[in-house]
Amino acid sequence: MCFNGNVRKTLARRMQKHLQRALSEDKNWSLSVALRTDGPEAFVFGPLEVVRGKAAAHELETQLIKEYNPVLNTFK
Repeated sequence: MCFNGNVRKTLARRMQKHLQRALSEDKNWSLSVALRTDGPEAFVFGPLEVVRGKAAAHELETQLIKEYNPVLNTFK
């Protein structure tokens, strides 16, 4: 699947915000802890799919979390 530059820029900006918060705030969120412990180079990120609309995005996110059962970035 091909993603345009805006999608990639938006994703890069979001990941930079996650890293910035992990380093500047003392949150005990799994993703923040992992970024502080392992560093950003330990992560691979990229777009999975482009979804229009917040409701559709949340629905897809919930579906993917159930399907892949990730350790990080969950609602636990």
